Amino acid sequence: MKTIQIHCPDRPRLRYAVDIVVRHILGANIEWATPLAAAATDVVLRAGAGSITVPTTPLTQSGAAIHQELDEQIWRKPPWLTIRDTQVPAFGVPVGTTLPWTSHGATLHINFPLFDAAWILLSGQADGSSVDEHGRSCSREHLLVQHNCEMVPVVDLYAVLIEDALQRVAPGFEASVAQHSSPPLVTHDVDRPWEHDVTGTAHRLRRSAANLLRDRDPELAFGRVLSMMRRTDVMDTFDFICTALERFDLCGAFNFFGGGNHPLDATYRLGDPRIDALLCTLHKRGHQLGYHASYACLDTPDLIQTEFSFLRDHCERLGIVQNEWGGRHHYLRWRPDMWPAWDEAGLTFDSSVGFPDRTGYRLGTGHPVPVYDIASERTLDLVEVPLLLMEVAVLEYERSSLDELLTRVERLRNQSLITGGRVVILWHNDRLVHRRARQTYLKMLEILSARP
Repeated sequence: MKTIQIHCPDRPRLRYAVDIVVRHILGANIEWATPLAAAATDVVLRAGAGSITVPTTPLTQSGAAIHQELDEQIWRKPPWLTIRDTQVPAFGVPVGTTLPWTSHGATLHINFPLFDAAWILLSGQADGSSVDEHGRSCSREHLLVQHNCEMVPVVDLYAVLIEDALQRVAPGFEASVAQHSSPPLVTHDVDRPWEHDVTGTAHRLRRSAANLLRDRDPELAFGRVLSMMRRTDVMDTFDFICTALERFDLCGAFNFFGGGNHPLDATYRLGDPRIDALLCTLHKRGHQLGYHASYACLDTPDLIQTEFSFLRDHCERLGIVQNEWGGRHHYLRWRPDMWPAWDEAGLTFDSSVGFPDRTGYRLGTGHPVPVYDIASERTLDLVEVPLLLMEVAVLEYERSSLDELLTRVERLRNQSLITGGRVVILWHNDRLVHRRARQTYLKMLEILSARP
């Protein structure tokens, strides 16, 4: 494979974006040339006798301040271009700009600041400044949502554009975004492992009657009656989940709390014999265990180290040892400044960055990528594995159907065949109590595991 020599202005944010797009997403071999002056206006990619130039813009702010800077640089009303039959916004240039490039001999000049746009998305700066009742960034203010393209992996398609450009200037260039992919990952945040721990007898009787009369689901109604005698529990769907995943040769991930005392946190504690047995069973069946950061971690990031260490140490006492540990914030209560705390705690990856109320690419990518810490202006060891779909977002926030959920999963799967990456799904164990939900879960796994 040809090596791409990169001449990049000496700006850490820009270098990060170039590295992610060209090396991590496109999968190209790269060689960094001596950095250009920070004030240089273009990134240059050289491949043999050909080259590509990409303009840059000196974004200097972060957080709430960046939105004024973006408005000033006409990022809010971009022109659009077509990449592999998909409409993609070309942020940072006015409508009327010649897109995607102009040719000058053996050089292609891409006519919009592709790497700066990628940095804004990858670093989490595309989120708006307003928050909801759980302290989460309001999705409606996200840069991609405002342009109705949250279902488009914009950064990945920018990498495809670089791929197409390199094939023009360097015939025989072999790297391909589509080939740089990982198996789908179906995750399960364990908030409520059992119903009889969180609801009273009267509540379960009412739910049983509703299941029988309204839902016409006698199996679930009877299951709830049995759960009152603690012989079974309708929320204990873990054997079903594992059996389903194993049927399709998939490894699932199960995220457990290591602490937390907020009313919305888990009802269980590590050390409960039932939880310990569940942890051991999931591990023995070959599935991945992960950390579920408690509700308060958004406001008190130091808790991440304490909670994760407690979970990992407890698992080791049970004989559970993993080379990699990942996880997710409870309620998806996440901000970009959470990443350093995860990195310092020794976690391998986070998978919190998804929309809490819709499906889509919040970071503009479906690829696992190292994260960028704005405070220290450096790339961390921590990898973000973007969450693309959560069942609660589709079924409750958007009030869509199970059939629509499958349509979204199929769209994500088909997109991954074009732009690579990893389709990451979150489905809670307590949302599989209905027969129809379990049938949909099985169909989802069939879609995800289908051969192209």
